Amino acid sequence: MRVDWTASAVADFISLSPDDLEIEQTDQALYARLDDPTLRYRDVPVPFKDLQSSFTFRLRRFAFIYQLHGEYLIVVAVQESLDVPLSIMICDEDEEAGAFLENAIRQQQNENEVVLRAPTLAQARQQLQNINTVFIDPLTTGLEEATAVIVEIRESFPEMNVVLYLDTSIAERNRKEFFRGERSVFFQYRTLDKQAPEAVLQEELRSALKACRRQLTWKRSEASVKRALQKAEESSGPAVPTGLLATAHAGVAELSRQARMARGRLQPKSVFVSYRFADQTLVDGFVQLLRRNGFTVETGHSVNTYVHEGVLERIKKCEFFLSLMTRDEEKKDGSFTASAWVLEEKGAALALGKRPVLMVQKGISQHGGLHGDWQVINFTLENFLQAALQAVDQLKAYSGDPSEPEL
Repeated sequence: MRVDWTASAVADFISLSPDDLEIEQTDQALYARLDDPTLRYRDVPVPFKDLQSSFTFRLRRFAFIYQLHGEYLIVVAVQESLDVPLSIMICDEDEEAGAFLENAIRQQQNENEVVLRAPTLAQARQQLQNINTVFIDPLTTGLEEATAVIVEIRESFPEMNVVLYLDTSIAERNRKEFFRGERSVFFQYRTLDKQAPEAVLQEELRSALKACRRQLTWKRSEASVKRALQKAEESSGPAVPTGLLATAHAGVAELSRQARMARGRLQPKSVFVSYRFADQTLVDGFVQLLRRNGFTVETGHSVNTYVHEGVLERIKKCEFFLSLMTRDEEKKDGSFTASAWVLEEKGAALALGKRPVLMVQKGISQHGGLHGDWQVINFTLENFLQAALQAVDQLKAYSGDPSEPEL
């Protein structure tokens, strides 16, 4: 009997939104029908009314769901906590800033989570075996030396979370050196700005900790299912069909493959350019300038008149996001609004973890700015070329290329 792998789980389980009835039915199937308190494999039909978007549920167990002749079957379940406590190290030679972050983390940490300080890189190296998350300031610890430690983490501890805790304005002023060569990966790391207002920093820290927990949870769930399959194969109990186990193993392999793709699928030197379609003539020359400097360009043009999945996919796969905001509607005070379309795309980019490069035409009173916009490039139609060169220079620096833009 053939059982098809219908969909793979995703790292962000919380994004799934089953209704109360589906949760109750899953809970009953996993707890009322599965006798073993630690592990049980059995085909369990669950009458979900709709699984078009929610294939996998992580309640207190991790479950794979398969489809057989229109019925959904849970074939593997693992009862164990998948929430991984963070073991956090703060590496910052600025004593005051390090102490502030430690206190802020302790206010938000979950039970069993650990926070320790390593003021020097030498101390940090000694602790790498004992942690799964590091907050590091590569400016106070020495840029070259900190780069060596971060490279070591990427090579020897690839699943470790790295968060840059620094004064982003200093990094921006020295961006050609800060992002030079292998440090171009710094642009992809989550960043906490030391100069952010305390309320903003607390919220950004909450988001960073949540993201770190999710990343570690993904690896724990993947390992749990692999252990469950191994136990199922070795068990002396009722035989699990060979084809079913083979399918489950294929599913795990697919999960791992998609997770790797999600972490590394950004196109190098690719930029999504967001703009008002009435400015197509202005944008055409700018796109040519970007391509001349080695960038692959994506836009939302011809996709639709609103930000939907097609646009989100284009934004998601690009390494960089550039927003070109020109005057849209005039307000009573003589200032102008930016296009709602462009603002919506910028919001989507922020939600996807991008840090926008903003080009804003003089006269626009609001551009949806948030603390954390590293730099706003203001321009007029008369000096647009100069502003465009500045934007290309900024993007090249972020990509690790310190050379001047080519006209």
